[in-house]
Amino acid sequence: MQISQQENNRTGVMLEEIRQHADCATMWGKSNSDYGWVEAALLNKLDNQFSEENIFHCCFEARDFLPGEDHLSNIREAIWGSRKTVCIISKEFLKDGWCLEAFALAHFRMLEELTNILIMLVIGKVAHY
Repeated sequence: MQISQQENNRTGVMLEEIRQHADCATMWGKSNSDYGWVEAALLNKLDNQFSEENIFHCCFEARDFLPGEDHLSNIREAIWGSRKTVCIISKEFLKDGWCLEAFALAHFRMLEELTNILIMLVIGKVAHY
């Protein structure tokens, strides 16, 4: 993904280097109870672990978080090491403190870098939240 010259001037050359060397195309923020749906509907069609035809390396907790590492550090490293963060917003997501922390960190990164790195995908009804 190339950024425009105007964005490059605003965010700096260092940010572009980080983006080009990002470990993952996307970091998936989702509730553990939504994992089955995320795997079937999204990861099977996007992540290169699930099919050789898929071109993306997606970062998700079950596979990519380091065991024994502080959970918040894992979340932070995954968000800053990915080009985009996709939050799968569901009722379960909104009840999970770690999911909300991941959303807050991704939102902070978006505001800090002034780039569109946060994608929110709402599943189910969440009108009461």
